[in-house]
This record gives sequence, structure tokens and C-alpha cells, in this order.
Amino acid sequence: DGRDIDVGGTGISAAGFHSTQQISQASISLRESKGQLNGNIADAMGFNATQGGKTIVNGADGNTVSAYMSQAGSGFSAGSGFSAGSGKNYSKLLEGNIAVISGTGKISGLYNVSAGSGFSAGSNQSQFATMNTTAMGVKDETAGVTTLKGAMAVMDIAETAITNLDQIRADIGSVQNQVTSTINNITVTQVNVKSAESQIRDVDFASESANYSKANILAQSGSYAMAQANSSQQNVLRLLQ
Repeated sequence: DGRDIDVGGTGISAAGFHSTQQISQASISLRESKGQLNGNIADAMGFNATQGGKTIVNGADGNTVSAYMSQAGSGFSAGSGFSAGSGKNYSKLLEGNIAVISGTGKISGLYNVSAGSGFSAGSNQSQFATMNTTAMGVKDETAGVTTLKGAMAVMDIAETAITNLDQIRADIGSVQNQVTSTINNITVTQVNVKSAESQIRDVDFASESANYSKANILAQSGSYAMAQANSSQQNVLRLLQ
């Protein structure tokens, strides 16, 4: 859903580089970062280009490079013009001329210089200084506004947070619309129930009114009949008098 940035990788060193793949990897959750980036993440974002170089070529005399260029599928194999068997011997030129940097190698071992030149070990004139992050003044870059890349990282985090916030607002709006629709449906149902109850009560009242009118008519008819009977008796008594 675009809410997290996940750059996979395991065994990342302190400098942020994998020891065998020579790549920089890190994982970060933008919802949990809170604007804080450590050295590994900053290096994976391209901030620390000078950090992390480990083993580049295995083999002190470049044989591994020659073997790689001579194998099939390398682009330098037999018939390509670059293999040892092509007659041009381009890959053979690499043997003995490749500087090898290993995880524990020293910078002074990369160059073949004569004694007394000022650069050889033990000449007591000029030695290569220890090349590390402290000596070179390299530091991990973190998110902040003091540097251009840090500010850009902060802007990226802010834009991603805004996008996430918009998505959350959209989700909340959708739920709110559903709740409003449910409330409206309940209100309509309540009105329909009250209307049905009113109609039922009206029908019962009409039926009872009809029964009352019928009973009233019967009562009046009985009273009239009784009056007529009494009148007949009085008429008979008058005739006898």
C-alpha cells in the first residue's frame, strides 16, 4: 500500500555494506522512524558513498580476475577477443597488475614501490595514514535541515506522512459515511414502525366505534319498544274506564 519502504538484506556491517555483495541495504518503517535515521539507513539512501569498501578481488596476483574473464558467460570468454585463448591475451594483462583490497588488507600493501622512495614500509619517511571514518572526517548522515540531503530526506518523510494521513482520512471518511447511512436506515425503519403502529391503532378504534354504535342503536330500540308496550297498557286501561 505504499506505506513502508523495505530494502531487504542481512548481515549489514556498521558502515552499512554487506561483506560479500558490496551493496548497501537497510529496512525502515516510516510510521515508526519518527524522523530518525541511523547510519545503515542513511548509507542505504546514498548519503555515505565513502563508507564500507571491503573485499573487491580475492587473489593477490589477479588470477581470479583472469579466471572470471575466461569463463563462459562472462562476456570475455573464448571467441570474444578478450580471453586468454583468443591470441590477444587481454585477460592475462590483468595478472600481477590488479590491486587487491581485502577486509584486513593495509593500504600500503596495494602498491609496489622501491625501498627509500618514501612510500615503502619501513622507509621511515612517509607512511600511508590510517584510512578510516575518523581520520577522513566521514560521519553518518541523518535526517535534518543542516544538510541538503538531510533536508531532502525530511521532505520525503513528510510527503510520505502526508500521503499516509490522506489515506487515513479517506478511510475515516468512508467509515463515517457508512455509519451515517446506517443511522439514516435505522431512522427510516423507526418511522415505518410508528406509522404501522398508528395504522393498527386507527383500525382498532374504528372497529370499536362501529360496535359501540351498534350496541347504542340496539339499546335505543329496546327502550322504544318498552315505551310502546307501556303505551299499549295505558290505552287498554283507558278503554276499560
